[in-house]
Amino acid sequence: MEIKLVINGTNGSFRAYENNVEAGFISFALPSISTIILEHTEVFPEFSGKGIAKKLVLSALDYAKENNLTVEAVCEYAQKVIANL
Repeated sequence: MEIKLVINGTNGSFRAYENNVEAGFISFALPSISTIILEHTEVFPEFSGKGIAKKLVLSALDYAKENNLTVEAVCEYAQKVIANL
Protein backbone atom coordinates (compact mmCIF):
# COMPACT_ATOMS: atom_id res chain seq x y z
CA MET A 1 0.00 0.00 0.00
CA GLU A 2 1.14 3.51 -0.80
CA ILE A 3 -0.07 6.64 1.00
CA LYS A 4 0.21 9.99 -0.75
CA LEU A 5 -0.11 13.46 0.75
CA VAL A 6 -2.11 16.05 -1.21
CA ILE A 7 -2.30 19.68 -0.03
CA ASN A 8 -4.35 22.37 -1.73
CA GLY A 9 -4.08 25.65 0.17
CA THR A 10 -5.58 25.16 3.62
CA ASN A 11 -7.07 21.74 2.85
CA GLY A 12 -5.50 18.40 2.23
CA SER A 13 -5.73 14.66 2.40
CA PHE A 14 -3.75 11.50 2.71
CA ARG A 15 -4.82 9.00 0.05
CA ALA A 16 -4.17 5.28 0.20
CA TYR A 17 -3.53 3.25 -2.94
CA GLU A 18 -3.32 -0.49 -3.47
CA ASN A 19 -1.93 -1.55 -6.84
CA ASN A 20 -2.42 2.02 -8.13
CA VAL A 21 -6.13 1.96 -7.19
CA GLU A 22 -7.36 4.47 -4.61
CA ALA A 23 -8.52 2.58 -1.51
CA GLY A 24 -9.46 5.45 0.81
CA PHE A 25 -8.53 8.80 2.27
CA ILE A 26 -8.48 11.06 5.31
CA SER A 27 -9.26 14.71 4.69
CA PHE A 28 -7.99 17.54 6.84
CA ALA A 29 -7.92 21.31 7.18
CA LEU A 30 -4.97 23.51 8.05
CA PRO A 31 -6.72 26.58 9.51
CA SER A 32 -3.50 28.01 10.93
CA ILE A 33 0.22 27.39 10.87
CA SER A 34 -0.05 25.44 14.13
CA THR A 35 -3.20 23.29 13.77
CA ILE A 36 -4.46 20.36 11.70
CA ILE A 37 -8.12 19.32 11.86
CA LEU A 38 -8.84 15.71 10.90
CA GLU A 39 -12.23 15.93 9.22
CA HIS A 40 -13.22 12.67 7.58
CA THR A 41 -11.82 9.18 7.06
CA GLU A 42 -13.22 6.89 4.40
CA VAL A 43 -12.19 3.53 2.99
CA PHE A 44 -13.96 2.26 -0.09
CA PRO A 45 -16.02 -0.92 0.53
CA GLU A 46 -13.88 -3.25 -1.57
CA PHE A 47 -10.86 -2.39 0.61
CA SER A 48 -12.50 -2.55 4.04
CA GLY A 49 -11.13 -4.75 6.80
CA LYS A 50 -7.48 -4.26 5.84
CA GLY A 51 -6.53 -1.63 8.45
CA ILE A 52 -6.30 1.13 5.84
CA ALA A 53 -8.30 3.68 7.84
CA LYS A 54 -6.00 3.32 10.84
CA LYS A 55 -2.92 3.68 8.63
CA LEU A 56 -4.38 6.89 7.18
CA VAL A 57 -5.02 8.36 10.63
CA LEU A 58 -1.53 7.40 11.77
CA SER A 59 -0.05 9.03 8.65
CA ALA A 60 -1.88 12.26 9.49
CA LEU A 61 -0.66 12.08 13.09
CA ASP A 62 2.93 11.52 11.92
CA TYR A 63 2.60 14.54 9.62
CA ALA A 64 1.31 16.63 12.53
CA LYS A 65 4.19 15.55 14.74
CA GLU A 66 6.81 16.22 12.06
CA ASN A 67 5.36 19.71 11.52
CA ASN A 68 4.70 20.56 15.19
CA LEU A 69 0.95 20.82 14.62
CA THR A 70 -1.76 20.58 17.26
CA VAL A 71 -4.27 17.91 16.26
CA GLU A 72 -8.02 18.39 16.44
CA ALA A 73 -10.18 15.49 15.29
CA VAL A 74 -13.80 15.99 14.29
CA CYS A 75 -13.76 12.63 12.52
CA GLU A 76 -15.19 10.04 14.95
CA TYR A 77 -12.92 7.29 13.64
CA ALA A 78 -9.82 9.46 14.08
CA GLN A 79 -10.99 10.29 17.61
CA LYS A 80 -11.20 6.56 18.42
CA VAL A 81 -7.72 5.86 17.03
CA ILE A 82 -6.23 8.75 18.99
CA ALA A 83 -7.97 7.65 22.19
CA ASN A 84 -6.44 4.17 21.86
CA LEU A 85 -2.84 5.30 21.36
